[in-house]
Amino acid sequence: MCQIKSAGPKFGKGDDADVSQLSALDRYAAPMTVMSPSDRTDRNPTGAASAPNLPNGAIMYRTLVLAGLAGMIAGPALAASGSCSTAPKSQFKPKATLEAQLTGEGLTVRQIKVENGCYEVYAVDKAGKKVNLAYNAETLEKLDNAEAGEN
Repeated sequence: MCQIKSAGPKFGKGDDADVSQLSALDRYAAPMTVMSPSDRTDRNPTGAASAPNLPNGAIMYRTLVLAGLAGMIAGPALAASGSCSTAPKSQFKPKATLEAQLTGEGLTVRQIKVENGCYEVYAVDKAGKKVNLAYNAETLEKLDNAEAGEN
């Protein structure tokens, strides 16, 4: 039975008050024990292989690492709309053709570089803002990734 020393008003006879609500909790607190995963029989039947005892943080870390690796592998394939050319340089369209196309779109071309089958274009738009673009050197298809040839 639990007893509480009362510092405030008196609840009964004397300084100590009998609190029956707390004594009811004693019935439930005693049987509660913490069991390790290897002691649990409801999830680990006899003869079954037991899972390694990993803390939740380690499981979460492994899950995040695996998800990150999957994203790194699939990311470029999903993000790339078009890619650089794998054809020989003799099949590339001339830089002058691309420059004429961009000038017609209102861009002032500063430089066109060839990098790994892509034309990387440095230009200025009508508003005076610097623009970095990438085009497939064989088809002159505009690529979503301006840094496509720098892999």
